Amino acid sequence: MPIPVPTKKSKDPDAAKERYDLACVAHANYTAAYEKVMDPSDGFAAWRQIVGQFPNAVPTILFNEASNQVLKQAVRLSQHSDSLAVRVRRTDDPKILPLVGQIASLLDSPEQLLIVLDAGYSRMPNSTKGIDFAADAIAQITHEMTQQEKTLLRVVYMGSSFPNTSHEGVIHLPSLDWTAWQNVQEEFPCMFGDYAATYRHPIAATKPHGWRAQVVMPLNEGWITYRDVNAQDRQGWIDGAKEIVGIAEFNENTPKTWGVDAIRRAAKGDLTNLDWPRDWYGVKVNIHLHRQIHYAPGVMEFFSGGGEDE
Repeated sequence: MPIPVPTKKSKDPDAAKERYDLACVAHANYTAAYEKVMDPSDGFAAWRQIVGQFPNAVPTILFNEASNQVLKQAVRLSQHSDSLAVRVRRTDDPKILPLVGQIASLLDSPEQLLIVLDAGYSRMPNSTKGIDFAADAIAQITHEMTQQEKTLLRVVYMGSSFPNTSHEGVIHLPSLDWTAWQNVQEEFPCMFGDYAATYRHPIAATKPHGWRAQVVMPLNEGWITYRDVNAQDRQGWIDGAKEIVGIAEFNENTPKTWGVDAIRRAAKGDLTNLDWPRDWYGVKVNIHLHRQIHYAPGVMEFFSGGGEDE
């Protein structure tokens, strides 16, 4: 979590100071909790204790760096769970990759390990960084595996192209996530993942600030997004909902979800339980996940050969 920095200029210094103080408290609490969970002692015992409270969950293997404690963690977790998961980011130490291969080999079957290759954020249409990362990661993970073991491996390629928007009014944003996933298929068959239309580009510090009303209507491979011209103006959600409801794509195969109903309700002036930015993050994510859950199977079937014409 980035270190908070105070706002240099503000129309309301007292409110800015209050936001900064709250951000400092949140940062301190987060840092303490993070350091406790990431303590590698005894195979990440603190993390394993938390995981043990959720017997029906699939445990994720944590790490800051490649070490024997990561292997010990995986072995201990596998004693209480039939499946494990590990997420490797493009910015992680590449030394973790051979270790992931060792973990897969330690399990009864490689298919017990879900490997998530996280390429991070990018809106560069021709960038190959994510694809190169995935290809290299798969090569290192599977280096000592037999062909049969490779076929059992479960890999997810994920990334994000939903930006930190700064526009005003309505724009259409194409998604680059499916194109990147399709390119990775040439290297290794894998499943699709994304950030659920959230922006998580890392920054060095966070500056407490206000908000602008934003309404997002996810499509199968893109988003219609409205961003209000005024800061801290709840009327912006009503205006944005009206704008989006009037667009043709909104009424074409619109899913029956809570998020769509919320946009329609706001367009009529009703902001009950929809008057904070977090509520509208929920609207966006709800629609996005619903669309992707129904859209993904057909795309993945096609690229695995099931949807091709004879």
